[in-house]
Amino acid sequence: MQKARSAIATTTYCRALSGFALVAVVCCWSAGSAAQSTGPSGPDAPKRPAVAAFSIAEDDSPDAAKATLPIPATVTREQPPAVTPPSSPSVLQAPSENPTTMTALPEVAPGFATQFPRYPTQVDAGTRPMQQHGIQPLSLAAMLDVGVPDGVVLGVAYRPAFWTRLQAGAGTNSVSPGMRAGAALIPFSEGPSLTVEGGYYFEGDASAIVSQVAGHSHTRTAQQVGYQFVNLHVGLDFGSRYTTFFLHGGMTYLHTTLHYPNDALGGQSVSPSGEVTTYTFSQDVNVGVWFPSFKLGFLVYIV
Repeated sequence: MQKARSAIATTTYCRALSGFALVAVVCCWSAGSAAQSTGPSGPDAPKRPAVAAFSIAEDDSPDAAKATLPIPATVTREQPPAVTPPSSPSVLQAPSENPTTMTALPEVAPGFATQFPRYPTQVDAGTRPMQQHGIQPLSLAAMLDVGVPDGVVLGVAYRPAFWTRLQAGAGTNSVSPGMRAGAALIPFSEGPSLTVEGGYYFEGDASAIVSQVAGHSHTRTAQQVGYQFVNLHVGLDFGSRYTTFFLHGGMTYLHTTLHYPNDALGGQSVSPSGEVTTYTFSQDVNVGVWFPSFKLGFLVYIV
C-alpha cells in the first residue's frame, strides 16, 4: 500500500513538472514571436528585403511541384542633390554638365557697364560729336591761309564750341603789313561753313606792282596804298581731329583812299566839238568797291 502511494505521488510530480516545462516553452515561443512581429521601427530600424512566399502547386505527381525561390525586392531611391540659391544677386549662375549643379561665375565689378562710351543721342552745346565718343576735342590752333585781298595771313584760331571758330592773325599783301579777324560758323563741325571777316592793311609803296600791271607808275599815288576790307565767304572745312583744311569764296567789300588823285585820275579830255575839259581834284578820293574773292588754308590744332 505504501509503495502504491509512492508510485502515484511520483507520477503526479512528473506530470506536474512536465506541464510546467510545457507552459514555459509555450511562453518563450510566444515572447519570441511577439518580439519578431513588433521589432524596432522608425528611421533607425533595419530594412529587410521583401521575400516572396514559397509555394508548391497541388498535383498528383511529385514532379509537378513548383517552387518560387525568395527574391529580394528592395528598391533604393537616390535623392537628387539640393540646389542652393545664390547668396547675392550679383553672382551669376551658369549650368554645367550636371543639370543639378550650379557654378558661380565671378562677380561683376561695380560700375563696369559705365566704362564704355555711349552712342551719342544728343549733342551738348559747347562740345563736338567726337566728345560723345570719349574723344576730347582740341580748341586752340595755328592757322595759315592765302587769298585775295587777304594776302598771306598767319594767325591763331580758337574753337569755343564745335560749331563755331574765332580767328585772328597778321599778314602781308606784299606791299604793307596788315591784320585780320573774324568768325566762322560750322554747323556740323565739318563740311559747309560761313565766314565773316574784317581786315586792315597799312599804307605802303605799291609802285613796283603798279608798274608791272599798268606799265607805268603814278609815283605819289602808288606810294601810299592801303585799304580796309570785309569778307563774306561760304566754303568747306574738312579734316581730322588735329588738322582742318578749308576753301572759302564769296564777295569782298574793299575801301581805299587815293592820295594825290590828280596824278592818277586828273587830265584833259577833248569833246567831238573840239572843246577841252580838264579834270582836277582838290582832295583825296575815297573809293569803295565789291568784287569776288577767295582764300584757302589749313589749321593745326595744338591744344
